Amino acid sequence: MWNLIALGIVIVATLVLIAGVLFFFHNSNQQSQASQTVAEINEIVGNVDTLYQGYNTGYAAISTTGLVTAGAFPKNMVVGETAAGTGTSVDDAWGGAVTVAPGDTAGANTASQFTVTFNGVPTKACTNIVVQLEDNATAVAVNGTTLTTPVDPTTLATSCKVAGQGSAGNVLAVSYS
Repeated sequence: MWNLIALGIVIVATLVLIAGVLFFFHNSNQQSQASQTVAEINEIVGNVDTLYQGYNTGYAAISTTGLVTAGAFPKNMVVGETAAGTGTSVDDAWGGAVTVAPGDTAGANTASQFTVTFNGVPTKACTNIVVQLEDNATAVAVNGTTLTTPVDPTTLATSCKVAGQGSAGNVLAVSYS
């Protein structure tokens, strides 16, 4: 009988340990993906600046398709790329669509700015990404609401509230000029 109790304790302890490891892996994986996304956004912005440097009409003609063709996105983001510039779309680390368009986060189609939009960003990653990008961005919007920078942590937590990822997560839009 004591052997069964001891075996039960060992099984419960093992299950708790496994749950802890899975929880830690999930959290560290999301943090890693958020950091990767920040690096990708910075790379996209740098490539756009290089491509549009001295372009007298600003960002009026910028498009996701044009940037794919120009090789402005990190290769790991481009879907269906068989050769440089041949991809069909761009996805983020969570499988959500990434787009680049002229204008600001409020939807004003101004040629002096462009907006990078990430769809399907998980809640925790959303907050981490905004905190890391808000200083260099012209504007930041989460789920259609443009946030005043520096973003208040409570406001940010409330804004990044959509659970899920891929097509179900938060929509994060960051504008640059």
